[in-house]
Amino acid sequence: MNRLSVRQLLESKGLSGSYGGIHLSAAGHAGSLNTLHVVFDENVGFSAFLKMFDYDPRAKLSEREYAATGTWTLRAPMLALSTPDPALAFPFGTRLRPQLLIRNAAAKPIDASLRFTWRSGGASGKAAGPQLRLLPYETRRIDVAALQDGTTLPKDANWAAVILTSNALPDELMAVAVSYDQELKYGAQTPFSDQLAFHWAGSQWQYDPHHDSVITVGNGGTKPTTAALTIVYNQGAQKYELEQALQPDEQMWIDVGKLIREHVVDKNGKTLPQDLTFGSYDIRDLGNKGIGALFEGKIMYDTTYGHVTYGCGVCCAYQPLSFGGIPSESPFREPPAMV
Repeated sequence: MNRLSVRQLLESKGLSGSYGGIHLSAAGHAGSLNTLHVVFDENVGFSAFLKMFDYDPRAKLSEREYAATGTWTLRAPMLALSTPDPALAFPFGTRLRPQLLIRNAAAKPIDASLRFTWRSGGASGKAAGPQLRLLPYETRRIDVAALQDGTTLPKDANWAAVILTSNALPDELMAVAVSYDQELKYGAQTPFSDQLAFHWAGSQWQYDPHHDSVITVGNGGTKPTTAALTIVYNQGAQKYELEQALQPDEQMWIDVGKLIREHVVDKNGKTLPQDLTFGSYDIRDLGNKGIGALFEGKIMYDTTYGHVTYGCGVCCAYQPLSFGGIPSESPFREPPAMV
């Protein structure tokens, strides 16, 4: 293991600037490398992870573009906008500064475009974002808060799914979405991903006086589909089932605490127990098999420390080869890649 300080690297080479990209390569056995990028501020007690992406220059668009649009597409499902959702339990008056860092990792210019699917307490909609042309190896910062001017995005919108499309090949264009207040005390992250699936196996959710969980499921395909969300509890013995028809880019939003507090009935007329505090969940695309068209996300907050953490599910797909010619379902794995 080797630890590097970005600050020391910049100072030693006489480089300036407040943000940029990092490229790590290896002559061989690149798939054996793992990286972790941490940013922190000791003065305010802030720290966060910045996602590192695998890059394989041999990757083909047909191998990684699951919606079959012929366009490299990345999605960030849960960008918290300037006015936080009350479900996050941030102090009254907290203002976030949502922004995107978009990097061209290729030695050629890349054209890209942004679009948003936003939602507030009582409305939702779609909005076109800026058109971008990134120079070779350029990193661009997009101030999403400035787009909440009532023209591009509503001023009172709480969330946005960010869809980034481009003429790039897989992983030539990558992005990170962050949203924190000016003091770096409150905020949330949502990673960009290219993955779609017909089945997602979710991790743990929590709900109690200090925790809540919000889950989203989106349609990343080009045709309408129906998403089925199953909340599993009581050691897997009981289920709570919801279904929702989704147009392309449309999302299903589930506040687990709200379901419990307000005795919301599922498709079978069942409610969740009032003393329920944790469980897991499962997502299925009822309109597609094979790769599928769903993307997902989940956040959990902790009012004790003010943390909002992101957690995602494991996507599953059919293997092309299996026993007896019957496709078998297993976790999807991307091919080994250069870091």
